[in-house]
Amino acid sequence: MRASRTAWQEFDRWNEAIAEVSFPEVDVPMPVYLDLEDDVIERIAAKLGIAPRGFEARLANVVAQTVDFSSTSNALEEHVKRVHYWRDRDRRETYPELATLAVFSLAAEQMAHGDGMTASNYYGRLANLIGGEPSRLGQSVRTHSETLWAGLNLWLTSLDGRRGTPTAFSIGLRFVGLPMSQALIREADRRLLERFFVDFDLAPRSEIPAHDLEPLLSSWFARGDSTSHLARLWGKTGLRSRIAEVAAVKLQSWDGLDASDGSGGQPRGRTLLVLQRNTFAGKQIRLYPFFFVKDAESPRTVSIVTELGDVETLLEPVSGLPRTMAFSDRGIVDSGSLLEGVLHVKDHVTGEITRRPQAVVVFRKDDLSGLWLEARQVLMGDDVLILASGRAVATIREILGEIARPGWRGTTERKGLPPGWTLFEGVEIFSRPSNEEKIPLDSRALIPLTSSQLKLAGGLALPGVMRNRWHAGRPPEVRAVHEGGAPFSLRLIDLDAAANNEDDKILDTWDDAGTGSIVQSLADHDLEDGDYALEMVSGKTVLSRREFSLHSSNAPDELQWGRVEPIEHDLGDPLSALGAGSAASGSCIVQGAIVALSEVADGRTSEAPNRAWWKPARDHDRTRAVTLKKPDPMSCFYTGAHRFTLPDVRSYEAYRAKGNITGTCETCGLQQQSPANYYRARATHNRKKRHLPAATVNVTKLPPVGPEDEEASERSWDIALDALRYVGGGPISSLERIARYFDSSRTFINEFIGTFEALGHIEVQREPATLAPVRWEIAPTMVVDTGDERVFTGYWPPSLVGSAQTALNARGFSLTHERIAGGPSRLATVAADKDLRTWLELGAEHPGRAGKDLADHLPPLSAVVNALPRLPATTVTEAQWFDPTQAAWVASIGADGVGAFRVGRYRAMHYIRTQADVEAGTWARGNVYLAKHMAAAALARKPLLAYSETQRALIVPLGALLPGMYERAIVMDSGYAPQRVRSNHVYRGVSLDLAARITYLLEN
Repeated sequence: MRASRTAWQEFDRWNEAIAEVSFPEVDVPMPVYLDLEDDVIERIAAKLGIAPRGFEARLANVVAQTVDFSSTSNALEEHVKRVHYWRDRDRRETYPELATLAVFSLAAEQMAHGDGMTASNYYGRLANLIGGEPSRLGQSVRTHSETLWAGLNLWLTSLDGRRGTPTAFSIGLRFVGLPMSQALIREADRRLLERFFVDFDLAPRSEIPAHDLEPLLSSWFARGDSTSHLARLWGKTGLRSRIAEVAAVKLQSWDGLDASDGSGGQPRGRTLLVLQRNTFAGKQIRLYPFFFVKDAESPRTVSIVTELGDVETLLEPVSGLPRTMAFSDRGIVDSGSLLEGVLHVKDHVTGEITRRPQAVVVFRKDDLSGLWLEARQVLMGDDVLILASGRAVATIREILGEIARPGWRGTTERKGLPPGWTLFEGVEIFSRPSNEEKIPLDSRALIPLTSSQLKLAGGLALPGVMRNRWHAGRPPEVRAVHEGGAPFSLRLIDLDAAANNEDDKILDTWDDAGTGSIVQSLADHDLEDGDYALEMVSGKTVLSRREFSLHSSNAPDELQWGRVEPIEHDLGDPLSALGAGSAASGSCIVQGAIVALSEVADGRTSEAPNRAWWKPARDHDRTRAVTLKKPDPMSCFYTGAHRFTLPDVRSYEAYRAKGNITGTCETCGLQQQSPANYYRARATHNRKKRHLPAATVNVTKLPPVGPEDEEASERSWDIALDALRYVGGGPISSLERIARYFDSSRTFINEFIGTFEALGHIEVQREPATLAPVRWEIAPTMVVDTGDERVFTGYWPPSLVGSAQTALNARGFSLTHERIAGGPSRLATVAADKDLRTWLELGAEHPGRAGKDLADHLPPLSAVVNALPRLPATTVTEAQWFDPTQAAWVASIGADGVGAFRVGRYRAMHYIRTQADVEAGTWARGNVYLAKHMAAAALARKPLLAYSETQRALIVPLGALLPGMYERAIVMDSGYAPQRVRSNHVYRGVSLDLAARITYLLEN
């Protein structure tokens, strides 16, 4: 019997109230659960204007009025129709089945407090809530529940975390496990799991299958560190897999800080090393620490304990990583000292944080930041980097021969790699050592914590709080490993087809052929934009499931685009020439290549130097970083012999204990789990001796890891630009996340941003005080006239490019795609601009010769320098001064004169001083490009550039790109980004009049 209109109206009223209370809009996305705890019920009842008493029964009755109990198997048919209707419309609208899922969760919560875990128990309790015959109701739920829960996850994903991140996942009990994932554990107990993660040194945001977390949880519960409520749930054997699943979901979003202490004590801070591997302008590595601490939103001063005493330095938030901080001067401690010394930091907020040296340090790639973060234990399918000290190198090579996919390599030839250390790269973990007991403790981080894994690795992961989103042009590789011995397969599912019950929802299936592993590149399958799932199946059992989505600018992220504030620059404010001016309100507005003019152009010019007047030299070495205290010469770091401190356990307690105890090495902090019961420990040891585990995956049969080919690397720039067009804009951290796909060095990230900015593809807003970029947006769809050609820039997704190509071909013209080294492809046509305005009915802007128009309205460089905010000049003893005659940084005693100064090591700060600054005792922050060109104008009285009229090329020294819109004006005139040629950057296709105009601006 179908529900009445009145019943559905009441259902929708309750549904909306649940959405507002259980899924409120948040600034910082966190996992969200459909769990009706007492405080949640009170707030929902207040929204509805009813009393909390009897709330659960009233909710169940509201849902029951919409269920067709007369149907034999489709009691929820109308609910599923509502989901399909919602999916086909705007998925950002409130999900229509929250009330139904809330009742499902109530039944699961009641089941958790009862006896048994059979499916009939759940359906019986659900029937008690809403009515109906349990077996028939159960049949309908099994048919439709995955569709209903998948809709909830899709809603949260479509909102990009604005109402929280999804948590409704289940691997074991497919149907009952979904509501159990929501209602089993209270919010306070979920927070307590952070303590478990810290106690077992689990990596933030890692993906560990629930069945591999279960034995670790058993050890943790045996120690008595949980609440009585959570311990009572764990005591029910049938609930353990469900608790492990909740922990697995929580771990995927955990940020690394243990804030769970309810005793009033401080949260426990921790530090992990970050390895930055750079390939831009030469291969090198850098190491620096990240700190996961409380109150990480604002900078603060901390002390580093060094060989020469305490040294104060600034700790600052890490862009794009919540509750994470780093030294403002990343290079204050050099890599060798970080690896071989004791990092001891005193923080008045979190307390003392210590990291001790280890002979083997493993790094895994963090999905959120794209950085290589120190990990205490590897997982199956992981990409890892390994640093090994001399005494451990032979052991690491032997272990990797058994556990790693072929193609890994070890090297001692990397700039920044401390002497005596070896870097192992290209390491992918696919097996475990054949005899784990013989692995030295230093190297046990390479024993995989997981026994099976379904992992998506590589590809261009899109920025944002939602994981498992990739660009369709660079999808991930699938890696599956299973040590169970039984054969398994993978199936690729089209979730959109599955939601519509289409027959072709399974797109492909792969078998392990008895090898225990599967490696598949999704790039070979030409998958379109959409939502997909991978299931790892053995027999009829789903061992693991991963959902993911692929995107491109053909279907941009509308929600993120809606959040982006337009960025326009008013050249009436001189700082707008650097993207740091006030909000646009004047008579000369710039957005991308669009220059809206109402002022008379300046147009003054000077003759450009016809050859390089500087003699390039190497930068002088910077000042030495601080040195940490080294451990005792007899410590395990040097000898390999660990000394473990064990907690005191009385013999009677030890005899009865069923859990493990944790020993901690006195010198390196390594932890080792041991059975608390001697007799159980001896039995376990003897059993292992009789049944030593063998490696289940023969890694030599796997396809080797290979370097990316050159053509694919160049295409990555085009894919990166399309990813920017998909995202649309946002905080600068989202743009930097895409840049790290290429290279994580700050130099490259700056040039990556500058390249797209100069080409007019993006617009960037900078902070006036520091000139640091803070936010960005994609530029409008534009066609720029360069004289000989018309160049396409800004928002040109493949669909628009195809329409333009079709229109041009119909008239006998073409759209050329010129591949450019170190930048995106250049799209251009020789068709006249006046014709394109008629032919391309695509809403494109036609700003004409934008480069020359922009240059004619830019202020002189001196006006920009004078407009910079001033600061009192502090006394510095360790600085470098830019010598324009050498185009190099040279040693300087203090920063007392006129010119540009560099202070710091890895992440240096650049200061500018004019004669007026010297007299007033002030200076101004600038970026490196502005500082160098200012120094040339102030000290050499000429611009730091040269121009060849015959080659139409303008050159600047390497590392001295033109600042801000001065570069954009040059690049817009040709559509070519600068290229590195030996010791210079070369701007090609520059007209004589534009070179003369830029010369005037930079020397005045």
